[in-house]
Amino acid sequence: MRRPLSDGFRITFPIGYMADRHGNIHHPKVEPDEKVKPDDALEAAVHWLESQPDCAR
Repeated sequence: MRRPLSDGFRITFPIGYMADRHGNIHHPKVEPDEKVKPDDALEAAVHWLESQPDCAR
């Protein structure tokens, strides 16, 4: 995002957006498909990855 200043210069603010695996843009955040407790996040992520055909062991 660029904003003009009174002296003729412009200031640029970098902006980031999140996108899900389908390419849908989410601002300000991506909502998870499945909510888990922080202590269970790693195990849930490994389980999800292993359930994907391209990621299975």
